[in-house]
Amino acid sequence: MSYAERKFVIVEMSELTDFDYAVVMEDNADTLRKNLTGTHAVLKYEGRKPSALYGKTILNYAEIKALLATDEWRDPDPPQE
Repeated sequence: MSYAERKFVIVEMSELTDFDYAVVMEDNADTLRKNLTGTHAVLKYEGRKPSALYGKTILNYAEIKALLATDEWRDPDPPQE
């Protein structure tokens, strides 16, 4: 599937304590895209919505790209290498 067909969900990190990563495309908490405060993360999946994500808002690719471009998710002054 292409990125355009993937679905994305924002979750609180506290919800992922015993999360089954087999139902999403991430492997574990270390591979998640987190906001700058580390309180929320992005999960992505293809196909049917996993039951663990019921009640969560689904974002499409364009929506998640726009969200990740906000100051909450992107450091406006990243460290220089």
